[in-house]
Amino acid sequence: MIHMEPVQVGEHTFIGVEVKLPKTTLLTISNSRGYIMCGASKMYRIWGNKIFRCLSRKVKRDKLS
Repeated sequence: MIHMEPVQVGEHTFIGVEVKLPKTTLLTISNSRGYIMCGASKMYRIWGNKIFRCLSRKVKRDKLS
């Protein structure tokens, strides 16, 4: 099953995509500047309250604007 939803963070809009797979869930959050994704248990989300937590390695930091 695939679920897609816009995520508003301040004045920035992101697209959240959740793909249910047999043994894991793929979750991506993206905009025109880039994306963050996870297919394992290191990313958690609560869609109702728009709370996200992600543990990442080797991430290139960039300003949103």
